[in-house]
Amino acid sequence: MTILTYSDATIVAEHKQAFSRSTRSDRPSNSSNWVDAVRVVASYFIIWIHVPRSSVMIQTTVIGRFAVPFFAFAAVFFAAQNGLQKRDRSIGKMLASRFHRIYVPFLLWSGIYFAFKVVKLALLPDQPNDFPGWEFFVEGTAYHLWFLPFVFLTTIVAFSAARLVRGRDSKNAIVVAVTLAVSVCLINSDAWSTTDGLIYMWQTLPAAFAAFAFAMFVHRAAVGNLKRVASPVGFAVAVACMLLLVSNRRNVMLENICGVALFVWAYWKTNTQLKSKMIQRLAPLAFGIYLSHLLFVKVIEAVTQKLGLVPSAWLDVVMFAAVAIGSTLMCGTYNSVRSRLRPARFGWLLP
Repeated sequence: MTILTYSDATIVAEHKQAFSRSTRSDRPSNSSNWVDAVRVVASYFIIWIHVPRSSVMIQTTVIGRFAVPFFAFAAVFFAAQNGLQKRDRSIGKMLASRFHRIYVPFLLWSGIYFAFKVVKLALLPDQPNDFPGWEFFVEGTAYHLWFLPFVFLTTIVAFSAARLVRGRDSKNAIVVAVTLAVSVCLINSDAWSTTDGLIYMWQTLPAAFAAFAFAMFVHRAAVGNLKRVASPVGFAVAVACMLLLVSNRRNVMLENICGVALFVWAYWKTNTQLKSKMIQRLAPLAFGIYLSHLLFVKVIEAVTQKLGLVPSAWLDVVMFAAVAIGSTLMCGTYNSVRSRLRPARFGWLLP
């Protein structure tokens, strides 16, 4: 399971609207800041998952495996919230919005990574390269892009399902979603899946089902007192899962629980207000960092192979720093230039 991000920073604007427009007394006032903070941290953990080449550092990538479930949970949760709260938004409008904000960037970045591979093939024909077949429309041309079609589909389904159960007893929907989340964790997709992207999608489904259940619960239940307990408990559960992952390596259920628990902690963490200008500046870049970072990874990887550098821990650290700084600066510059031009016209590459 790569990591995915997914970050799904495509829902940043929508989830902020959900917070600002809601009048429910149990809506956390500072939660969007903390969710953004975890999103930023998770985006850099995604970079770390894709960077290490040395045997020592590869083992440490497990600490970032919470990131994809976290991003998936956040995307589906806010999509389901929109379905419950925005009565004037049709499924057709949601589908069009998701297509422009998620699938179009997916196609554009697939084209960018395909072009990179063509150039690499021409300049470095001796280095490994791969070109996708039919799975291009589902997984893209780079192994981290599968997360965008996944988010596109799951957020549409979550929004539609939330519209269907709105105004009705949501207990059954919660039970079904939780049952599906647990069931998916217990079924090994390696035996039937034909591509890595489908395996990654299956492994991330538990977080999506859990997010829908959580959205139903938050919408219906009075959680004023519960959130004071659930937030620290969520943090403790996340830490415990992280320690277990470090000890036992990969585990789909633990990875999903860790991501879900971190979201619950951040979403209901209202006792401390987060005032960080750095988080405010970096949060809008998270989606762009996710999309662009692998381009920096592959360029540096090609250079180090050409120079004959042996994989080592120090090289992994230097490479991580270069990728993190490069992707952040590129996305920051792009957003800065776009804000001075016409955002509506130049927003599809990095929404």
